Amino acid sequence: MREGVKQGLFNEKLDPKRAACLMVCQFEGAILIAKTRKSIRPIETAVHESKKLLVREEHMHLADEI
Repeated sequence: MREGVKQGLFNEKLDPKRAACLMVCQFEGAILIAKTRKSIRPIETAVHESKKLLVREEHMHLADEI
């Protein structure tokens, strides 16, 4: 995260440590819901929405490759 902010990939207001914590919590929750529902959709949604929150608009094309 820190490198992404330095390189301009992520919003310059992003706090790397807090963002990393948010990502872990978000994906742990998505995994739990996916297991409960027996569906991968919650994980796909978490990935998609995380990209929209973290990646600067002008670099979104790079995030779409992941």
